[in-house]
Amino acid sequence: MKQMSAALIDAVKVGNRKAAYSYNTYLRAYIDLSGLPEEDVKVDEA
Repeated sequence: MKQMSAALIDAVKVGNRKAAYSYNTYLRAYIDLSGLPEEDVKVDEA
């Protein structure tokens, strides 16, 4: 949030400038398996 607000403040400043920004971001994704039928699940005992 701090990096984003600094980037927004720099964007509205008067004058020409060039900059490179780096952000650390984490992304989580989930798959809903509630509709997966039991016959589609295979267990490998090995």
